[in-house]
Formats: sequence, structure tokens, C-alpha cells
Amino acid sequence: MPHQYKDSIATSAHSTSPIMTPVKEPGNPPDAIQYIQYHDDTSPHLWSRIRHWNQNAFSEFLGTFVFLLFSFGCTAQYVLGKGEKGDYTTLSLGWGVGIMLGAYTANRSGGHLNPAVTLSMCIYRRFPWSQLPIYALSQTLGAFCAAGVIYGNYKSAIDHFEGHNIRTVPYILSPSNHSSAVNATPTAGIFATYPAPFMTTTGAFFSEFLASAVLMFSPRTEELGSVV
Repeated sequence: MPHQYKDSIATSAHSTSPIMTPVKEPGNPPDAIQYIQYHDDTSPHLWSRIRHWNQNAFSEFLGTFVFLLFSFGCTAQYVLGKGEKGDYTTLSLGWGVGIMLGAYTANRSGGHLNPAVTLSMCIYRRFPWSQLPIYALSQTLGAFCAAGVIYGNYKSAIDHFEGHNIRTVPYILSPSNHSSAVNATPTAGIFATYPAPFMTTTGAFFSEFLASAVLMFSPRTEELGSVV
């Protein structure tokens, strides 16, 4: 028996992905299935509506996740391999490939991949302020998820490198004389950067500000400001 189709009750100008949902209606023969066409924003399925209204958020999450998955993975291989599994050249190439793939993955949302990029776009009126919280949250969650995946993948290697359940930062501060010493086996630096002992808070802030500002001058493929 040929299928019958019924238009959705309400449609939206923003709808792009119609969903054909099979529905058996009372009174029809058992093999008669009526298909009702819904759009993502009017679908009775909660996940479809969430996916429709948060496409940019998911895009930034996945883009940041892919970017840092490659970046943290390259750093972990370099640090845990004690320089035998790579050098600064391969490390830099890995980060470059990571940010390229992350920008391509998040192309739909502009590929910001960084709350600082989104904030600067808002300041220069190239991006709505209302989208800043959801973008920043998505990027932060993507970064933490990528770090969690890499940590889980390299946990045994980290235990072997630094000691079972021992995690340290690059510089160890002595409470007695407030001096610091370089740690020979730090692994926290795989997932974050730590200032040198002589670096002041102002100097560290200016360093990060300068690096982010230079990043904003990179070529963009989208009006929203994706960096590749």
C-alpha cells in the first residue's frame, strides 16, 4: 500500500531538516503507516528540537574538542616520550593540524574555538553578545572533554612517567623559603601552561593577551571570524 504524507502542523522559516516520522493511526489496517513530516524545530522529539536550536553550540563544542584532542595528544606524546617520540617541529605541526581541523569542524558556527575570540568579535560588533555565554560554555566543555579523553588514553603512560597517581606542575614552590625549583617530571603541563617562577601576574596576563591578539590577526574564512 502506498504511503501517505501529511505536512507538519507548523513550520518555521529556519527549518532545514525535515523528519519523516511513521505513525500508526487507529482505524487503519495494520500495515498502513502514515508518515507525518516534521521539521527540527517543531518535531515532537525533544532531542531534535535541542539539536536544531543549538547547532552553533554543538559546532563550537566539537570544533574545540577536535582541536585540543590533536593538540593535547601531540603534547602528551612529546612529553611522555622524553623527546624521543617527537620534537618541537612535530609538536608545532600537530597543533597546527589540530586548529585547522577544529576550524573546519566548527565551520558552521564560525570556528571561534576560543572564548577570547568570541569576546573580541562581540566587542567589535561582529557577533551578538547574546551568543557569548553559550559559545564560551561550549568551547570550555569541549576543551575539558578533550583533556579528559587524552588523560584517559595516556593515564598508564603518565603513571609510568611520573609515578602512580602522582601529578605535578613544572615548578615546585617551597613553603619554607618561598623559592621554586624546576620539576624534572611534570605532566600537568600537557593540559595547561604554567608561568615561570620569575613571571609576575601582570606579565603572564600581558603574554596571554598578546598571543590572543596576534591570533585575531590570522586570516579568516568566514565573516564570523573562523581562524585557520
